[in-house]
Amino acid sequence: GMNLPYTMDIYQAASAVIEFSPNIMYPYHHRGQDVQKFKELMSIGNPEVHVILKDWYP
Repeated sequence: GMNLPYTMDIYQAASAVIEFSPNIMYPYHHRGQDVQKFKELMSIGNPEVHVILKDWYP
């Protein structure tokens, strides 16, 4: 990621979100990261978390 080590990559983020187990998750601050892959990781790790993707960087 562009802001490492201050931000998480998609694998670290997925691990954290799986641990927190929210009902809904809006990934943001992800410029340059593969959010579709993040959503896939979440569907495998905790399919009960509803991941909503927005176009934060039009």
